[in-house]
Amino acid sequence: TLVKDEDGLPDGIRKKYIGVAMKKAERLEDLINEFFEVARYNFTQMALEYSTVNLTVMIEQLLYEFKPVFDKKGLSYNTDIGQDIIVQCDIEKIERVFDNLFRNVVNYSYENTDIKVSLKDNGKGIKFIVENCGKTIPKEKITCIFDRFFRIDNSRSTETGGAGLGLAIVKEITSLHNWTVNCESEDEKIRFIINIKK
Repeated sequence: TLVKDEDGLPDGIRKKYIGVAMKKAERLEDLINEFFEVARYNFTQMALEYSTVNLTVMIEQLLYEFKPVFDKKGLSYNTDIGQDIIVQCDIEKIERVFDNLFRNVVNYSYENTDIKVSLKDNGKGIKFIVENCGKTIPKEKITCIFDRFFRIDNSRSTETGGAGLGLAIVKEITSLHNWTVNCESEDEKIRFIINIKK
């Protein structure tokens, strides 16, 4: 309103207000997209389109794409990823699972800390683990983090994360694949574990 109505605003102040408006508009767009996403998963009979995918390559590619985002927060990552781990899944939806998890890691990691990523096939099944350094999630909240609209720290909602739908989408998609996802947290570590059905 100030930018629209005040003709005499100094350029510096005008740019500041335009920047605030732009930031809020972008956040609103992200939230709307999340609402559409969760509605799509909840209100349609979703048929999975299974394909064969090299999960090793998928994870390594996503980590490469996230590197600029990690760098902005001073995050580095270490990997322990088995070679050529092949699974049957709906590729687009499983990419969304890992994308959401990595975004969650960025939002809730302390700056200038390490992320550990593991993907292993033990012969009976495949296990994916991502661990970051961040505020310990209380035990009474850890069972709720996959609930829709749940946020661990509501005071941060305007700066980081979305509407609390990212992990709910992770849960929805993994369940559709008969995979399981869990979270553990202690000593300022947060660990997400996906058990992948072969």
